[in-house]
Amino acid sequence: MNNRTLRLALLGHRTEYSRSPDIFEAIFRLEGIRGSFEIISVAPSELSSRVRQLALDGYQGFSVTIPHKQAVIAALDDIDRIARTVDAVNCVMVEDKHLYGYNTDCY
Repeated sequence: MNNRTLRLALLGHRTEYSRSPDIFEAIFRLEGIRGSFEIISVAPSELSSRVRQLALDGYQGFSVTIPHKQAVIAALDDIDRIARTVDAVNCVMVEDKHLYGYNTDCY
């Protein structure tokens, strides 16, 4: 990996209990990756503007959890075939300020 710091997050509402930061930061240490994983709680009414702001703030990606898995689709530039089929996104990749949605739950 290059020298940049990987910046990831979990986007949900009232998800402060999540252990995801602990898990990802342990993975980062084991793999020698400079990175952070944050929990971002967003009310449904603020979802669209907050998702766009994540791209501008330098996040490379984020997980999406309840209650945003369907509503987030409207804020994205594109979604893959599987996400379109199941009408839900749980993973967003940010590339050149564009937001791409995927669904890995179905696997």
